[in-house]
Amino acid sequence: GYRIAMKLCLGTAQFGMRYGIANHTGQIDVTEAGRILERALAAGVTMLDTAVMYGESETTLGQAGADRFAVVTKLPELPPHVGNITEWMKEHTNRSLRRLGVPSLYGLLLHRPMELLGPRGNEIAAGLMALKATGLTSKTGVSVYNPNELDQLSRFSFDIVQAPMSVFDRRLETTGWLQQL
Repeated sequence: GYRIAMKLCLGTAQFGMRYGIANHTGQIDVTEAGRILERALAAGVTMLDTAVMYGESETTLGQAGADRFAVVTKLPELPPHVGNITEWMKEHTNRSLRRLGVPSLYGLLLHRPMELLGPRGNEIAAGLMALKATGLTSKTGVSVYNPNELDQLSRFSFDIVQAPMSVFDRRLETTGWLQQL
């Protein structure tokens, strides 16, 4: 059978850009990022969530000690006219690894998973599998903004599904996807 594992992960968008509706202080600096990482470790948080699209987040994390964490990052949207998708994905992943200062990722997600439904979707899926096979990442998956996106992506297999859920946003539960996952 399947084992469902929900893990608490520190989101780091604010490490690389001004982020958040209640953010009045802007992007945090490397020193503050280091303090936050120390507190996270002390509280038992061992995973970080970041993305290339979060400005300088990966670089800040690398300078602040991301190597003490399991790191999940995301690939940006595939630009038009990419020849070899797997090579493009590998190049982006290696850049993320260098910025983060880690030898491999815990997880690599698609920031725009609906691309899997496009004309090059099978190539994108194969690229994720290739990155996993080479050991650049342990797990692959998707980051969705609306759990209903999962209805359209159900023919694909993911190790990780990142979806919004909070006391105020219970769509993952009410759509049945939490139970299904």
